[in-house]
Amino acid sequence: AAPVYDESSRIGPLLKSMNSQYTGPGAPNAVMNASGENALTAATVDALAAQSMPLCMQQLHVGLKRDHKLKHQGRLQYGLFLKGAGMPMEEHMLFFQREFTKIMTSEQFNKNYAYNIRHTHGKEGKRATYTPYNCMKIIFGNPPQTGVEHHGCPYKHYDDQNLSALLTKLKIGGLSDRDAIMAHKKEG
Repeated sequence: AAPVYDESSRIGPLLKSMNSQYTGPGAPNAVMNASGENALTAATVDALAAQSMPLCMQQLHVGLKRDHKLKHQGRLQYGLFLKGAGMPMEEHMLFFQREFTKIMTSEQFNKNYAYNIRHTHGKEGKRATYTPYNCMKIIFGNPPQTGVEHHGCPYKHYDDQNLSALLTKLKIGGLSDRDAIMAHKKEG
């Protein structure tokens, strides 16, 4: 049987409703500063990633900062998340360009990646409005290739040893909390 969580706890209600949260344009959870302006920019995303992003997005951010690139599924998952959190297209482009051009030229970035960012924001192609992936899509999507890709859900796609080490490194909960998370992961 699944572990029983106290409904008054801070995270229980959030976890139960996470798959139905709206994160599209104008979402109530868009990151705003005190004057009501968009606070999620290329300049602020590093600090916000560490303190405010879910674990899956933190891992994409860490992978991007370490490798200076993301594979296609990672760019989609992270890019749609940033868009849904309120990052304007120009800031999205600037943020990815700053990282990618650490290992390639600006011309290569513009040729191979800029179109996809504009497409994600509905400025190219069929000009569709794309929304961020919800947890169920991330959990049941294609698992990442170990060491090469950073997308997916760490709770679902990481092996027990890597997940346990990550939770400990990030000081997520106490030992009993981490043990409960690992037990829940083993139950499926």
